[in-house]
Parts: sequence; structure tokens; C-alpha cells
Amino acid sequence: MNRNPTMTFAIARPAALLLALAIAALPLRAQQGGRDADFRWSSKPLSAGHWVRVHNVSGDVTVTTTDGDRVEVVGVRRGPSDDTEARVEVKEWAGGVSVCALRGDESYCDERGIRSEGSRRGFSYRDGRSSHAYHHLEIRIPRRMRVSAGSVSGDVRVAGTTAELSAASVSGDVRLDRVRAEDALSATSVSGDVTATLDAVSDRASLKMTSVSGDISVTLPASTGVELEMSTVSGELESDFELAMRGRFNRRRISAQIGGGGVPLRVSTVSGDVRLARQRN
Repeated sequence: MNRNPTMTFAIARPAALLLALAIAALPLRAQQGGRDADFRWSSKPLSAGHWVRVHNVSGDVTVTTTDGDRVEVVGVRRGPSDDTEARVEVKEWAGGVSVCALRGDESYCDERGIRSEGSRRGFSYRDGRSSHAYHHLEIRIPRRMRVSAGSVSGDVRVAGTTAELSAASVSGDVRLDRVRAEDALSATSVSGDVTATLDAVSDRASLKMTSVSGDISVTLPASTGVELEMSTVSGELESDFELAMRGRFNRRRISAQIGGGGVPLRVSTVSGDVRLARQRN
């Protein structure tokens, strides 16, 4: 492949300049050799509103915020030490930064996520974590960055963000902690639970929480006005808020207002339960 992504590596311990230059010149896979080798990367200063897009397959994703102006990435390697296929790649593009946990030389990272050229050999995770090396991705971002974070079989946690946010997993849990919802926000899992604790909800926000077989729990400030649309097949609803029902409803579909209405909240699950909790001071 003819790609030359720009990479910057932060060395974990102080070292002489010549040693630092020698390490930086090594291929990425050599720097990651060994069971406990971690990938480290730091961006140039970025302004508010840029995207940080994180893509994982078999590991967890954790995104936290900082008062700084740089995106910092750590890939914590786990799994068999003799598996040399696992690696982390960062792609800087005009709208922000993409971070991808990859397998094989034919996979690469761009602004759309994980891509592949030729065969899909590098994407085989069917034997699970016990047979493959993989990375947990830990990302620190400026508070006003927009975030899209996802994993296939890992948990996804996002904490402290204040801009547009999308978090998703297939078989893992999705957790949003101390988030200020000032724009579109979505949290989705197929077989995992979705838990969102929102410190504030702007009038401009729109909220969407979905799971197929997992439970959904949303904690909102007591004064939040919500237009609730909820659908479920066999799940139950528990709410700390008084619900003012609108139109016709049944146990599978509810349309209601909370606190006089306002912010749209869409909640959908097939077999999981839903809890709407009031934030405690």
C-alpha cells in the first residue's frame, strides 16, 4: 500500500536525543513488539469542533476529556505475545483524527474508519481474544471535540464530553459518564447494556439510546424537559419522572412528556428494561 500517515510518538520515559530519534525511526510493529508494549501518540494542537473517531474490533474503548488542546492515544496491547498482526494506526485528516485498532498489513485507517485492501484475512476475530492479540484504546481529548467511538466485542465508555457524541458496541456495554449533552447524542449496543449519566441537557440536544437484548438506563437533571418516544417488545419501563402520556399508547410503545416536554429522547429495546432516573445532587 502506498500510504504514509503522519505519526508522532510520545516516549514514556526520559531518554537521550539520539535514542529517541533511533526509536522513532523503527517500524511501528517493532515498537510494539512484546506482550506489554503500548502504542502512544499525541496530536498537534486542535481547535474545538474537530472529530475524534475511534474504531476497535476486539478491545475496549475509553474516551476521557482534558483541558488541553491535544488528542492523546494509548493502545494497551493484550493477548499472545507471538501474534504480530495487531497494531494501532492514527490518521489525521482535515476534520479531525481517526484512531483504529487493526490486524494485518492489508488493513488501514482513514476518516471513515477501518478499511481493507485485498483479502479480509486481517479481520478474522472469530476465535476470540484468547487466540489473538488486540488493543484496548484509551483516548484523552479536548473537552469541546466531537466524538464517535465504537467497538465490536469491547465495552465503550465516554466521560466528560460536551459536544456531538456517538458511542456504539455490538456485544459490549456502552457507558456515558458526566456528559453534557449540547448537540446530537446517541448510545447503542446490540447485546450489551446502555447507561448514560447526563450532567446537563441543552435545548439544542437530541438523545437516542438503543439496545436489543440489553437494559437501558438514563439519568437526567431534575429540571430537564423531554419529549419521550419509547418502544420495546418485552421490556419494562421504570421512571423517577412523572410521565404525561400523549395520544394512544400500549405496553410496547409509549409517547409522553417529561417536565413540559422539549428535548427529544428516543429509547428503543427489544428484551431489555428501561430506567429513567432523576439526577441526585
